[in-house]
Amino acid sequence: QIMDACHGGAVPMHTVNFDAKSEHEFVSNYKVLQLVFDKLKIAKNIEVNRLVKARPLDNLEFLQWMKCYHDKTIGCVDGTYDAEERRAHARGGASFAGAKKASV
Repeated sequence: QIMDACHGGAVPMHTVNFDAKSEHEFVSNYKVLQLVFDKLKIAKNIEVNRLVKARPLDNLEFLQWMKCYHDKTIGCVDGTYDAEERRAHARGGASFAGAKKASV
């Protein structure tokens, strides 16, 4: 969702699974993210096999990169991103506290 906020709707949220609990669901979400990176011409390879193992150091490194990317990019956004509304379009997104129902 960070990439969606940075690039105003670039992520097809209907393909993201916020309710992912198994490795194959995590892999599917990372594939969506890699497709977004490719579409936006972001030269960052996502080490899916390392990230789905949930080792703290691997995930910390990726999150630090995402934070840096967000901080450099978000200055171009007008601040009107509605995270709850966008999350409601994802599988399992409406179940998060405060999430609005999707009107799709």
